[in-house]
Amino acid sequence: MKVLVLFIAMVCAIACTTTETILDFNLVEGSINKLDSAYVIFQEQAYRFPLDAKGKGTLKMNIKEDGFAILVYGKLSTNIYLKQGNTLKVIWDKEDWRGGKMQVVSDDGGINEYIRLNIEKSFKKATECSFTLEEDSFMDKVEQTIRELSAGIDSTNFAPEIKDILKASSKYEVLYWIYKYPRFHNFGKRMSQEEYLAFKRFNEYMFDKFEAHPEYLCLTAYREYAVNWFYELMQLRCFGEPYILKKEKACQYILEHVKNAELREYALAETITPYIKSYGIEGAENIIECFRTNVKNPMYVNLFESYYTIWKQISPGSFACDFRYSDVDGKQVRLSDFKGKYVFIDIWATWCKPCCYEIPFIQEIEHRLAGKDVVFVSISTDKDTDVWRKKVKEENMGGIQLNIGKDRSFTNYFYVTSIPRFIIIDPEQKIVTAHAPKPSSGELEKLLNKLLEKQG
Repeated sequence: MKVLVLFIAMVCAIACTTTETILDFNLVEGSINKLDSAYVIFQEQAYRFPLDAKGKGTLKMNIKEDGFAILVYGKLSTNIYLKQGNTLKVIWDKEDWRGGKMQVVSDDGGINEYIRLNIEKSFKKATECSFTLEEDSFMDKVEQTIRELSAGIDSTNFAPEIKDILKASSKYEVLYWIYKYPRFHNFGKRMSQEEYLAFKRFNEYMFDKFEAHPEYLCLTAYREYAVNWFYELMQLRCFGEPYILKKEKACQYILEHVKNAELREYALAETITPYIKSYGIEGAENIIECFRTNVKNPMYVNLFESYYTIWKQISPGSFACDFRYSDVDGKQVRLSDFKGKYVFIDIWATWCKPCCYEIPFIQEIEHRLAGKDVVFVSISTDKDTDVWRKKVKEENMGGIQLNIGKDRSFTNYFYVTSIPRFIIIDPEQKIVTAHAPKPSSGELEKLLNKLLEKQG
């Protein structure tokens, strides 16, 4: 009986022993935190944890094995190493976009410290592959750089499986960098398909075969490589075609060529979700169906559906929320003031070069459609209203010129995350499109004429 009691006590003691892996997250002291949470991706699951006003937070995880993970704060992401029952203390500077200078305290045999050194070294070596070099010299330098980084990792005392991951991280850091070579070698100028294809050795090295390694999805560098690979391949194959068509063809290629289910879901999610986030659901029926048919991972699905829901509420036919903004003379103007007419809305700022590039095209269209039932409204997001007023008056900008002030309800409602942004509202104040074509494309004027003809 005593033996049985002792055995039960031992089992209980083992069961009660914590194996929690703890991550203590801190932003560099003095940073202003604007995010309410951060998260860790481990074995393709997302573990989110809250942050306070100073950017501090704690995550407790029960992991079944040690391994590489991805720490994400806003648009920043970097690799960390998680060890069962270990506490990982992290201090991150928001300006350190690769995470190479992150301070990490962890009893892990120096793996997290080496990850930081490896990220910094790999990125530095990658940038030494100068885009000014001619193709053969450039590719020789790339291959030499990858060999040197790999040899450095081989000289460490880490276990073989750790070395393999670290070498992969170095390699894909370099490959992520060199995607830019053809365009940057040509000083960023717009290239024809023939000019791009002329880089034969580069294209064979990069696009002859996709390197399918689902075991490397734990690496930020590999994830970026995978996303860029499919994007650049479609850019190469579909020169001049509409962006949505490139996305559709990328999805088709992924379905046909990526056999590993985990990697295929990631590739599809990263091809489709950013498009929905930026451009909405209008005209994206094919890629939406592709996502919902083929992607089942809750981490990807939840993010996709959150963006889908946002854009669904501002889909064509939905009522537009009203606004009340001041013009250059301080007069209050509402969207509802223009009921009975189509309203073209341009959301812009004086400091935004792409916005200013579109202004002459807007003015030309406004001039050609003068006297018709369409109103041109420009809403500036400038915080310095004096600069805005000066530009409007000096350049004799037409249309109705408004400034958003502190009221962001309209731009929040329309999910304006970048500018310029163009919106069309119908005479009943319903949304025609929450993402109208650029005036410079020629498609906007065609659309407005079509709407006006339909109105009679």
